[in-house]
Amino acid sequence: MPLVRIAAVSLTVLALAGGASAAVRAPAHVAAAKRLAAPGALHAFLPGFATGTTSFPRTPAFAWNPVRGAVRYELVLSTDPAFSGNSIAWDDATVSSPVAAVPISLPWITGTPHSLYARVRGIATNGAVGPWSTSFGFDMRWMDDGIPTALDSPPGLVRWTPVDGATAYQVWFMNVDVTDSNGDPSGASKIFTTATNVADEREYYTLHQPVTVGGQWSVVWRVRAVRTVYGALNNALPSVTYGPWSPPYVNQNAAMTTGVFTGLDTIGEPAVPGYDPAQNGFRQTPAFFWSGDTGLFGPEQLYRVYVFSDQDCVNPIFKGSIVGSPAYAPRTSGPLALPSDPLKLFKLLVPWAVDSAGTIDAPVTPQDGVQPTFSVDDGAVQERESDSSATFTPTLVGASTSSGSSSSGSSAPPSSGSGAGLPSLTGAGAPIGLWDTNWPVGRYYWTVVAAHYVISGGSSPHVEYWDDEVPQDVCSGRYGYFGVASQPAVTVNPANRLPFAVGLTTKGRLGTARSAKPTFSGAPLVAWQPAEGATAYEVQVSKTAYPWRTYGNAYTFATSITLPLKPGTWYYRVRGINLTLPNGASTMAWSPKVGVVIAKPKFRIG
Repeated sequence: MPLVRIAAVSLTVLALAGGASAAVRAPAHVAAAKRLAAPGALHAFLPGFATGTTSFPRTPAFAWNPVRGAVRYELVLSTDPAFSGNSIAWDDATVSSPVAAVPISLPWITGTPHSLYARVRGIATNGAVGPWSTSFGFDMRWMDDGIPTALDSPPGLVRWTPVDGATAYQVWFMNVDVTDSNGDPSGASKIFTTATNVADEREYYTLHQPVTVGGQWSVVWRVRAVRTVYGALNNALPSVTYGPWSPPYVNQNAAMTTGVFTGLDTIGEPAVPGYDPAQNGFRQTPAFFWSGDTGLFGPEQLYRVYVFSDQDCVNPIFKGSIVGSPAYAPRTSGPLALPSDPLKLFKLLVPWAVDSAGTIDAPVTPQDGVQPTFSVDDGAVQERESDSSATFTPTLVGASTSSGSSSSGSSAPPSSGSGAGLPSLTGAGAPIGLWDTNWPVGRYYWTVVAAHYVISGGSSPHVEYWDDEVPQDVCSGRYGYFGVASQPAVTVNPANRLPFAVGLTTKGRLGTARSAKPTFSGAPLVAWQPAEGATAYEVQVSKTAYPWRTYGNAYTFATSITLPLKPGTWYYRVRGINLTLPNGASTMAWSPKVGVVIAKPKFRIG
């Protein structure tokens, strides 16, 4: 069969082989609807979730037993068990195998007994349809309760457990007072966004550090997970991007430590069975923390982190924003808008009062925005948090057709299994991610320098913020190091070492992988567990594991896809697309290569 190119809304995606060969053809005489039975055993599944699960944190895939005489199927999702017209969330009549990956984000919704329902029916060669299957009821909600749990963290940081399926987090600092356009307290608290599971407390320290020895200052905060929402529901039911807020957590802060900078270290996601950031590298940009406040030219109340690719600190690859906290964690929502107006600056220089008599003080803090900051030797600093969002344009890769002719003129409608419809992507904020370093061989080096504000301009005064030190001058004795290793998508069940794959067996039954290189007849559905930080995925196939020669690829927001491959031995691999990485670097680590055999049908359904 020749390769075909699937035309989507704004992206042409390569179908990995002719769609017609992916289904088992029914004989022409089996055309009447009365000969089609209702599909049985309809169910939903996600890798890592037990069979029989009916509550999912991400849109699941679906499978059912094949129907004699059916050459394709219609899968419908609804919020009404009666499948009334305005309740239909998804309807796809182009499914070529008894498996389907649904390319939309289903909304968080629960009910009694369920809030979402699926049903499927077979369609014969001439378009005749069979009866609907028994409906399958399920619900959509975050895993467990979806609430991030607070973790221990060094002074100046808040930290929480990552949530499965989250692509970002919103942090709510409840006891800060954000200024208005005049620089006066507005009474508003602060909500900001980050891509990682750690955030600094810059709002509480910058320009008003706690300095009273023995005093106590409290940070009251909440956090919630954010997910990428993709696709459009047929009934336009809204799909929110966020999960539930955590309860209020309280971090206790003491006075800043004084003396020379020391103890430079990093922290990020917690260690879990099979993965330890200290041994395996961070999956995302970590937070940076230190003790002390004194650089080469004396103590200061402002600081900046620089990250370098070399130990000599000559090649900077990340420049942080200026903060007053003893820690720094980059944010996608941008830096503090340190004031350039001297009057607004002086309004911020209000001491953070010690908590007393059961009250929790709210320090005044500027809004997010632009920082007019400068380095000693290189002029204005282009801080990563101020960079524009990264973009990623999916690129078609594939072999020529078997006949040698171009397939660009061929097209087919997008379907639930094709992975078609993924447009160019734009990140949700500043690209704060870092490239993989091949940890522990490759690593990053970082340092922190002191900074200060200065009022200049003579009769038209304005405030500027300057580093005190050249990073290269201090790096030899003041540095930390760390590694980054992005998480590959998990395509193989760690418990039994079998691929997450399902499809028709050579006996015409629905079956899951039973070996490391399973055999299917027709288009199998392959799935994977999500990679931390990924907002979309690329799937590639090759006819050989080594050398790898990409025969075709597809993109999807979902964590499953059908592979319409022609008979033979194939290999596939999956990688995430992380839009917190800089332009041109959004691709993450590849999963291990997985083999699959597509057998010629040895049976007839009809």
